[in-house]
Amino acid sequence: MNEIFFILAQILAVVAFGLDALAMQCKKKSGILMMGIASNMTYALEYAFLGAWTGSISLAIGTVRNITYFIFDKKGLKPNRYVLVIFISLLIGAGIYTWENVSSLLPMVAMITWTIASWQDNTKWMRVAEILICIMWIIYDLLVGAYASCLTELMILSSAAIGLFRHDIRKKEEEE
Repeated sequence: MNEIFFILAQILAVVAFGLDALAMQCKKKSGILMMGIASNMTYALEYAFLGAWTGSISLAIGTVRNITYFIFDKKGLKPNRYVLVIFISLLIGAGIYTWENVSSLLPMVAMITWTIASWQDNTKWMRVAEILICIMWIIYDLLVGAYASCLTELMILSSAAIGLFRHDIRKKEEEE
């Protein structure tokens, strides 16, 4: 692998981290989706530089998904189940097309999980899903050499946990 691509990939991971961390602090779904659009595009480029094509293509599909969900959300609408099925199918197809080994399941399952979590309107479950997704991406990152992404996923996991506490757990305690 070209050293300059490796270095650029690590830099992009740090930029994407900032966007993801901000996403988990957004109170509204539209904010989470907007930040997700920017971070997915950045991560997709990072994984392309590393030659990790399942991660890259899955994140490119995730970018289109977030744009679609954002447009629906801004119109006060929820994407129907057909939209959900289309994106899940695209992610499965991308996973099959870019299959290298069992590690290819990690980004595919992570992105399907986020596709489902962000399809519904419960931001608490979006944050819970993000915690689970981070664990899958950490493993994938270690396997493909996305070391900065591995560290950023740990920080995103922390941000999601803090967001869960701030917006969901503490709020519930205050209401009781």
